[in-house]
Amino acid sequence: MLEVVDARNSLGTRCKGTFKYVKLKKLYCLKEVELMKKQHKEEKQKQREAARQRKQKEFVKTDLKISAEQTNKLKKKLEKSKRKEDGTRTKKIDPIFEIEATRN
Repeated sequence: MLEVVDARNSLGTRCKGTFKYVKLKKLYCLKEVELMKKQHKEEKQKQREAARQRKQKEFVKTDLKISAEQTNKLKKKLEKSKRKEDGTRTKKIDPIFEIEATRN
């Protein structure tokens, strides 16, 4: 409906450019076509805003509903990152394995 073609090209009749041809096979005045485009743009914008608001609401809901497992995982990740910053390792290596590794 938004694709506007010149009336002479689609119908084969001559118009002075005051009319445009729309896919509905009717002739519309240029003012009507502009009005239709404007209405279509406004509808699309409303749809986009509504979708954004829905996404934001869903995002807030999921943020509030973090399970206990997820919080534990996050705590562990924080502890690991702190250990890395401090320079301490997360796993301790037995001295026996270190000796065997140096011999080989």
